[in-house]
Amino acid sequence: MTPPRARSLIPALLLVCLAVPNPASAFNKKVERACKGDYKRLCPQYKSSSPQMRACMEAKSYEISQKCVTALIDSGEVDRRRAGR
Repeated sequence: MTPPRARSLIPALLLVCLAVPNPASAFNKKVERACKGDYKRLCPQYKSSSPQMRACMEAKSYEISQKCVTALIDSGEVDRRRAGR
């Protein structure tokens, strides 16, 4: 379970890493593996790394798994200090 303070920061953090729809900014394989279940569960109607999928994931940021958030932090997509973890 994510602490309430950290959970409140997740949308802002994901906005930073998900709002860039440029294919050149595609997530690394570790993030893709860690977040694959989240993509399928939350936004199955959109193609991975598409602007629509990124917008969907941002809109559902409170539902993103700890595993996915951790992978985003570990990959440098999200700053650990800003995530409060």
